[in-house]
Amino acid sequence: MSTNSTSGSPDPNSVKATRLLVQRMAHLSRLSLQTHEIESFSDQMGSILNYIEQLKALDVSDVEPLLSPASLMRDQAQSLREDQPSRPDAESTSRLLACAPEAHGESFGVPPVL
Repeated sequence: MSTNSTSGSPDPNSVKATRLLVQRMAHLSRLSLQTHEIESFSDQMGSILNYIEQLKALDVSDVEPLLSPASLMRDQAQSLREDQPSRPDAESTSRLLACAPEAHGESFGVPPVL
């Protein structure tokens, strides 16, 4: 548990990830954890949850939402190039297909998905 830096007492705003919470998450994730791992993950998860609580406390009312990094780039001199389909040369194709476990002509062979 985190402590208040001025008084050394437990911080009432800290979020504690309990052993029970970690065990429940491990069970849902189909993970088998040792006792020392549960302790370690409890501390780590508690730190993450406390950080999230700090972020929730920030005033972001004047911050415009960022929908896409591309919108930032449009405002700058940089921009994304237009997509232009191209066909790789035969040498590149043959080198790439040589690495594949299975190839059919100029395509990768993959097992059927039904």
